[in-house]
Amino acid sequence: DFQDFSACQRLEKPIWASEESSSYDDLNGAACWGRVINSHWVINKITSSIMWNLVGAYYHGTNWYGSSMMTSVEPWSGHYEVNPVIWATAHVTQFTEIGWN
Repeated sequence: DFQDFSACQRLEKPIWASEESSSYDDLNGAACWGRVINSHWVINKITSSIMWNLVGAYYHGTNWYGSSMMTSVEPWSGHYEVNPVIWATAHVTQFTEIGWN
């Protein structure tokens, strides 16, 4: 939870946030993730928020189950679920073209 990005901003390079997470992959997690992405840009001019983990292949009851954009409990079967977090990402990231200032 680093609050002062002024040293980073003085470098005049893009700032990325990696290994981010919302909280859960449900509607509450989607709302949280939307706030994360928006606040990164508005408060600190962070241009990329990379969510950890994109696809969760954890069994029910494990610590990280239900904390990813997509869930595939049995990835070898080809079955996966698209979680609300992915739709929140689409909603807040598809309104401008790459390179927009």
